[in-house]
Amino acid sequence: MNSKVTIKDIAYLSGVSISTVSRVVSGKKNVNEITRKKVQDVIKKTGYEPNYTARALATKNTNTIAMVLDRTPKQSFTNSFYIEALEAISHELNLHGKDMLLVFSSNNIKKEDNKVKQLIQTNKIDGVIKLSVHQEDQTLQYLVETSTPTVIIGRHDNKNILSVNNNNVEAMEMAVDELINKGNKKIALVTGNKDLTVTIDRMEGYKKSLLRNNLTFSKDDIYSVNFDIDDAYNIADEIFKKDYDAIATTDDLIAFGISKRAKEVNKIYDILTFNNTLLAELSELPLIIVDINPAEIGKKSVELLLDTAPIEKQVIVNTKII
Repeated sequence: MNSKVTIKDIAYLSGVSISTVSRVVSGKKNVNEITRKKVQDVIKKTGYEPNYTARALATKNTNTIAMVLDRTPKQSFTNSFYIEALEAISHELNLHGKDMLLVFSSNNIKKEDNKVKQLIQTNKIDGVIKLSVHQEDQTLQYLVETSTPTVIIGRHDNKNILSVNNNNVEAMEMAVDELINKGNKKIALVTGNKDLTVTIDRMEGYKKSLLRNNLTFSKDDIYSVNFDIDDAYNIADEIFKKDYDAIATTDDLIAFGISKRAKEVNKIYDILTFNNTLLAELSELPLIIVDINPAEIGKKSVELLLDTAPIEKQVIVNTKII
């Protein structure tokens, strides 16, 4: 293979324009078969290898899909949900000959260093799977405005946006029902970031269950922490000062931190959590677990993104209580 041969050389040797060679290389149909064969023969004889980046820009097909996480690598990789979802996404993309690019980016699209904006403006990606959604999601708004093929993992009020999600309101409502059926009457809720739609939905499910079961709902019983074991561990003593019967959480990281501290001070609670990761198995206290099936969420997000005519724009993955 002669790496010094350029597309200009192929055009000269074939007696055609550079744009015609580009169309042949890109597999475009608007080239007659005699010309196509002439160009292909020259390419074969010279050992010409198309420049991948140039070809991608010309065809707007990089075969690269960006996974956008609005958090740091540490915050992402300590959360088993993202690890399991990304593993499934990577496997599914590989089956379709696509590459995965991890992007840890600020949700503030106005920042000059916003990586999503840079990737789109330089035509380096074909599409985006966004692994979380904020209430005022500037990155998502930019993706919609630029008509970038996008699937979100989460919920958004714009029904034209492709999404894969659990029914988080219903899942939390049913799980809190389980706590109540065990005789618990006063239940605290410990959430992650309250700006995330997943948190908002699970808070709504918590509220609905309490009110439907004629129990008191108060915002004073809702605590917010980072998706972090240490943060949950540190807030546990504040929660323990009140007369709660049970504690509902929105994530295994939070549940693990609280159960760890509870064990140290000899507190026993029924604890509810989401995700069903290894952390749940290592918990110091038995847990009621909502399995949200992150692997299926990841798989469905790729299928939806690559489907040229999706029948369903909002895919719901079932949950189960363990």
